[in-house]
Amino acid sequence: MFRFLFPKHLTQSACTYYRQEVPVRSLEKAGLAHTLFCLHEEMGVNAARRFKTYLNSDAVFYYAMSATDLLKGMKKLRRLGLERHPNGTVSYPPVYFGDVDDNTHFVSPMNPKFKDLGTRDEKGVLFKPGEEIWIVDDEGGKHQLWKDGEGGWDVKDAQKKTGLIDSMWKAVDGMSFPTPRLADYFKTALGVENTFVYPNSVIFEDYPDIPIVRSKGTVKVMWQGGDSHYGDWYGLRPVLPWTCEAFPEVRWMLFGTVYPFVHSTIPKDQMIYVDWVPYDAYKLRLATLDFDFTVIPLAQNRFNEGKSAIKWYEVSALPTPRPVLAAAVPPYSDEIIDGETGLLYSSHEEFKTKFEALVRDGALRERLASNAKDWVRENRAYDKTVGGLYEWVVETIDRTRERRWPLDGRLPKRRRKGGV
Repeated sequence: MFRFLFPKHLTQSACTYYRQEVPVRSLEKAGLAHTLFCLHEEMGVNAARRFKTYLNSDAVFYYAMSATDLLKGMKKLRRLGLERHPNGTVSYPPVYFGDVDDNTHFVSPMNPKFKDLGTRDEKGVLFKPGEEIWIVDDEGGKHQLWKDGEGGWDVKDAQKKTGLIDSMWKAVDGMSFPTPRLADYFKTALGVENTFVYPNSVIFEDYPDIPIVRSKGTVKVMWQGGDSHYGDWYGLRPVLPWTCEAFPEVRWMLFGTVYPFVHSTIPKDQMIYVDWVPYDAYKLRLATLDFDFTVIPLAQNRFNEGKSAIKWYEVSALPTPRPVLAAAVPPYSDEIIDGETGLLYSSHEEFKTKFEALVRDGALRERLASNAKDWVRENRAYDKTVGGLYEWVVETIDRTRERRWPLDGRLPKRRRKGGV
């Protein structure tokens, strides 16, 4: 059985859960591979031991990792070539895979990651030294967001970082992505040829069935997210007062970041704030929340188009699923069937119409949520997605070994780590 090494990030998040923990657990649960998922310092007491851990792996999977040392280590291991054994078997250096779930070329200035990765505008034009980034509010006022050399943003440094990331993805033997859109972009932008779309997948048992006392006389509308969604919420600001005035029974439940400029339009007695929790506790906390449906605002830009629809997957995976009202932009418009597995809006008027339908019609909420759960179970459950990932990885290992370390023009008898 193959041995797969997944170097772990120090900080755990939704990204590392979906792109590392879920595939690791899925491979193990399906009995397809032995996996090692750990920090670099946990691979051995010194550099030599850690090097051996890499050498004893059939494949190494880097999620959103880039460093000069990693590139050097990859090249060093490849130079070692294959190792012949007296019994006729052969051992190989590991085959390398990369994975990324964000379009690192188009980080929005509204996203805190812009400080490190802001390199170009929405049209793809690279920023120049001395660049300033401004926004214009609804009343025509201009506000400076960033200036090169101030606030931690350095144009040359950001371009250097993204260049290193690009070099990493060009060097690996295969790249996986959560969506076809993101895969297509990097195929074109970097010339990456061997790609695979491994969608963010759901392990339903991670969403506990916790009995909660449902409140009566109110309709609770939930949103959850971190500090990168200001631009997404900004477009909904004009209609938020209407949602509260037209429906006094509505309570907005904000689980995570509050944006005062936007959310101050919600009366205090109609807003419920839920503190964010460490990601390890996120799904447990989500399962305890009393809400009726979820709103997912999303601005249409190239960065967001590369995302996946995990906010929809998560509320659909709950033991008691909830429906969503989402912006009709990718990734949600790529997967949600409007009126069947969720509701989509393209304008303020359409938002109002569909918001009202969800507030007033409990049967509609139940039908949409049930259909969405069926879709997620059929298309995003881990046991439906891991097989394709494994087959692609094995095919890539075989092709890479035969191309890089040929033996008499044929792929030699393969000794799989952990057995013959």
